[in-house]
Amino acid sequence: MAKVVYRVGDLDKYKRKADSMYQMFGRSTGYFGTGYYFCTKPENCCTMTRENDPLYKLTLKDGIKLFRGDRTAHEFLKKFNNYMINYPLICNNKDLIDKEKDFARAAESFYTEHFLIGSSIKTMFESWGDDYDSWEDYFQRDWSIKDLTKKAKAVPGLEEFANILESENPNFERLDEIQKENPNLFDYEYISSMKSLMYDVLELLPIHLNTNTATIKMAADHIYETYESFYENGRLRQDPKLAEDDSFPTMLLRILGYDGVWPSIDCDNTAYGGVIFDLENFTYERIVDHAKDYTKKTESKKINEASENCYTAYHIGPNLFADFDLEHIGDGFNTQLKGWGLYFTLDKDVIEYYRAQLEDCEGPDYEWYLYEVEIEKDHIENEYDKDGWELYAQLVNELGSEKKASKSMVEDNGIDGIKYYDEEDGNSLLIFNPKIIHIKKTKPITAYGKVFEEKRK
Repeated sequence: MAKVVYRVGDLDKYKRKADSMYQMFGRSTGYFGTGYYFCTKPENCCTMTRENDPLYKLTLKDGIKLFRGDRTAHEFLKKFNNYMINYPLICNNKDLIDKEKDFARAAESFYTEHFLIGSSIKTMFESWGDDYDSWEDYFQRDWSIKDLTKKAKAVPGLEEFANILESENPNFERLDEIQKENPNLFDYEYISSMKSLMYDVLELLPIHLNTNTATIKMAADHIYETYESFYENGRLRQDPKLAEDDSFPTMLLRILGYDGVWPSIDCDNTAYGGVIFDLENFTYERIVDHAKDYTKKTESKKINEASENCYTAYHIGPNLFADFDLEHIGDGFNTQLKGWGLYFTLDKDVIEYYRAQLEDCEGPDYEWYLYEVEIEKDHIENEYDKDGWELYAQLVNELGSEKKASKSMVEDNGIDGIKYYDEEDGNSLLIFNPKIIHIKKTKPITAYGKVFEEKRK
C-alpha cells in the first residue's frame, strides 16, 4: 500500500534547488541525506514555515525501500559524513593518524600563550642561544626540537616545517604560517577525535545499518572514487558543493539499497524529517497555497467534533488517565490476544458485554473506566490488506516479539493500527501509536455495571 506523507516548500518552483532542510524548499541536504524531506503528518511539517510556503501531499511509490531514521541513525550518519570528509586521512592511511597524533603531542610542549610554535621556539633560542655556538649546535643538543622535527617528517604536508628546523638560519615566522595553514595537524584533540571517529564508523555504524565493516569500507571506497576530484592533498576541499548533488549519507544509503529514510516518531518533524532521494519515487499535489493557513485551521478544530477522518471507538480498563499511552498495556480484558497494543471496539453493544463481566469482580466498589474516543483513520490498515495481519506476523517472526513488531509497524512502516473483526469484540481496532487517540468522554463503572455521572475534567 502506498504511503502518504507531507512537506512544506514549493516543489513546482524549487524541484532541484538544494537548500536548508529546515525550510524544505526543494531538494535539500541534511544528515539523513540529500533529497525531498517530509513528515508523516501535515501538522508536523507546518511548525517551521514562511508565510507563503505551500503544503504538499506526497504519495510514495510502492516497492521503495526506506531506511529507519531515528536519532541514533541521525548521529551515525552525521559521523559518517564527517568520516568521509577526512576519508583519505582516516581510511586509506590508517597509520597516518598515529603519526599525526605523535607530532601534535610533541608540538603541544612548544605552545606559547598564542599557541604559535615558531614564535615559541624563537623565544627559547633567544633566551638560551648565548650558551650555544649556533642554531645547529642548539638543535643537535635539544632533544625535544630534534624529536619534533623527526615526527614532522612523517606527516605529509609538513616537510617544509621539518626542513626549516634543520636549516642553518630557521625562518621562525614561516613556521607560524605553516601552523596557521594546517591548524588541524597541530591540534592533538582534533586528531584524537578523528581516530575515535574511525572506530565509531568502522565498528558501530555497520551494526546500526545491519551490514558489515567490509560493506561500509566498500561503500566508502566507491564514494571516494566518485568524489576524488573534491579532495586535495588528502583532505576534502573547503567548499566541494556536495549539496547540489548527493551528500555522503545519501551515497552510502543508496549503495546499501535504500531509496530514502522513514522518520521514527521522535524524528517526524522539520528538525529531522524523512527524505526521498529522487523525485521519480513519488507523486505530489498541492493541498493549500499557504501552510500557515492549514496550521491555523488545525489548531482551531475541536477534537470532540464528529469527523469523517476519525473512528468513534470505546475502551474499558481499570486505570484513570488523561491520555492513552503504552505503559499500562496488559491491565485490561483479554489482554494482547491479537498483538501488542491498545484495543478498542467500534460497537457499543460490546461495552454492555464487558460491563456484565465486571459483575464477577470482587467488591461492590471495584471501579473501572469507560472511554469514548476518536481515532484518526489515516494510517490504519484493514486486517486483510497486505500491510495488516500479514505484515504484522512477518515482523513478529523477523524481530522475535510482538512488542518490537508493533513499534516497527509505526516507526518503519507508517502504520498506526489494524482494523479487524472478532466474534466477541465485533468491529475492533488494535492501535500501536497512542498519539492518534483523542479522548472525548470518560465514565466510571462499578462492578455491578452502574454508570455514574460523567466525570468532567
